[in-house]
Amino acid sequence: MSKHDIKKKHRILLWKKIKYSIKSLFVKPNALFVDFIPLDNIDDSFCISKTLIKPSSKIKTYLPKEISEEQKYIQTFSPDIYLFLMKDVMVAGDSSFFVSVNKTKIFYEKLHTDNRTVYLYEDRNLGFHSASLAKIRNYDVKEYPFDAIYFGGIFTYNYYHFIIDIISKTQFLGSIPESKSLTVILDSSIKENENLKALAYFFLKDYKVEFLDSGYYHSFKNLWYINTPNPTIPNVVDGTKYEAAFTRMLPESIEYIRTICLENYDVEKVNVKATSKVFVARKSTFRKYNEEELLNIAKTYGFQPIYFEDLNLHEQIFIMRNADYIIGSSGAAWTNILFTQSTGKGLIWLGTVWGDFSVFSTLANLVNFDLYHLRYQSKSEDFHENYILDPKIFEEHLIQLLKL
Repeated sequence: MSKHDIKKKHRILLWKKIKYSIKSLFVKPNALFVDFIPLDNIDDSFCISKTLIKPSSKIKTYLPKEISEEQKYIQTFSPDIYLFLMKDVMVAGDSSFFVSVNKTKIFYEKLHTDNRTVYLYEDRNLGFHSASLAKIRNYDVKEYPFDAIYFGGIFTYNYYHFIIDIISKTQFLGSIPESKSLTVILDSSIKENENLKALAYFFLKDYKVEFLDSGYYHSFKNLWYINTPNPTIPNVVDGTKYEAAFTRMLPESIEYIRTICLENYDVEKVNVKATSKVFVARKSTFRKYNEEELLNIAKTYGFQPIYFEDLNLHEQIFIMRNADYIIGSSGAAWTNILFTQSTGKGLIWLGTVWGDFSVFSTLANLVNFDLYHLRYQSKSEDFHENYILDPKIFEEHLIQLLKL
């Protein structure tokens, strides 16, 4: 039985909820077992108002295409975008759930649209969940005597999720009455990352911003929240392949992000040289592959390694805007497709376990960047397995890319 089996987890959660309720009579437990409720179902006890600020519309999600393939897409719908005004709830800072002040319920932003039990919303604060119960950390509470606007979500510290899922919500700040008199709340991980902090101030330069300490629940007088306009399912259970419909991007939101970033781009803060052929290199040991071998091949065709984690935000924009060709393994650095020229072309490699993972293929199409995929055969159901990409196949694809 899979460790992510929802029915099995529900039985475990029920048993632990009883055990911990007894334990809490004597000591403070380090975990809580709470009701797991979609934010759309929040009741009047916690929600002062829920206002539709942008209704759903038809959009396209683009599937990964390989060289010589026609681009395929599916027709889907953007989410309804709501403005929530909540009371008697707390946040952890880097999660997309809200905890009731009595710590018996959490309300989470539901990103899937069907009833399958394959979707996972686990993060650093939410240990695991079933369809209706969840295990969360039992943090102490910090209270604030003012209203705030919460900009949090799953994997806040991740470049892709922060810019596409979270900071994109600033487009709708004008829907909040007297929003500029309120405090915008971000997680401390944003403050600790210079590029994420720079992004935050690109979009929030006219707002007062505070960063929440990790390891606490934070309670405000009243809390405003906007759901994401560009939802991507965070994780799925082992054995489930990503489907194109797991990603939905609102074209006007992507254009908004791109426009704000380019308006704030400052070439005076760039201290690197442009290269027309970029190999997206990585220093991380996460999802390791034969990078050095492939890089040596790519160098013979004029490609230069670029370690985006070493660049400031302005330098990342500069590199992408001046590149004719971009190649590399799938990862958050590809979010920088946002800043490419419409004449650019790219090659990204992705394991078959990822199925129709459509994040970067959709992003590329929305900014008119010509992106191709090299699909290698995954050896397991682990989305983040180490792998070896056949150098011969890689070189063949590289030659084809340069001929396009």
